[in-house]
Amino acid sequence: KVRTFFVPDERSLERFLQKGVPKEKLRLVGHPAFDSVEGLDPEPEIRRRLGLWVDEQVGAFLCGSRPFEAVHAFPFFVEAARLLVGRFPEMKILFPMAPTLDPDRILRALEEAGVPWRGRVRPQEVELDPDHWARVVWENPLEALSCCDLAVGLPGTNNLQAAALRVPLLVAVPLNRAWEIPLDGLAGHLPLWIPGMKTLKKRILLRRSRTVGTVSLPNRLAGLPVVPELVGELTPAAVADAAGALYQDREAQREMMTRFAELDRRYRGAASLMARWVLERAAEEAAEEDEA
Repeated sequence: KVRTFFVPDERSLERFLQKGVPKEKLRLVGHPAFDSVEGLDPEPEIRRRLGLWVDEQVGAFLCGSRPFEAVHAFPFFVEAARLLVGRFPEMKILFPMAPTLDPDRILRALEEAGVPWRGRVRPQEVELDPDHWARVVWENPLEALSCCDLAVGLPGTNNLQAAALRVPLLVAVPLNRAWEIPLDGLAGHLPLWIPGMKTLKKRILLRRSRTVGTVSLPNRLAGLPVVPELVGELTPAAVADAAGALYQDREAQREMMTRFAELDRRYRGAASLMARWVLERAAEEAAEEDEA
């Protein structure tokens, strides 16, 4: 009974066609994630509000928008950030937090991991070492991301937002606690309280990760390795090393920015296309009612 499906990319379009959806019901519109970064304040103004110098190097760690991921990714990324600033002490670290995340739940995760933090009601800073504290950004996280020189994140919408903002990106998928990841089908209903079931589910996820191919949205859209990916049982040191390598590799960054610009030109504008279609259909229906 659906009149029209808005699909973001050719891969999704092909998947709908394979499911038997008539082609005339499908409209390829692009990814709204590219439109979500419009209307931000100028970078110097954002840096001023965050207490950053205009030319200060800034890195961001993106813990995702899904709570089950963020509560484990945040402490993990704090350790990776600590190792990164150990190598590059000039770098300031931000943790832009998605609006879907509960500060209380994040706070409990930090305390359980033994991560020192500062703040009144919710964590505003986390300690990397006695000389470095990372800023936790709860308000306007996209603005914080826009002034960064490097980002490390889980797969998700933030990958495309980093691309739209031209921020060099490393995607990391730590599967160290893979049993926490929801799954479809029978694997999603394994009774994890039974001894050995967590290990079984972790093996299932690790096996799937070796066959799923690329995980980041920029790589999926481009069909080639636009951004580096780390997937599997990872250590914070491995993530910090890969982030540091990208931070130093100016040629890799330039190539990535070229690819980001191509993706932006190809997939931006979905919000306007969808809104225009809805308004046009509404106008047609109103005209039909007037004629009746």
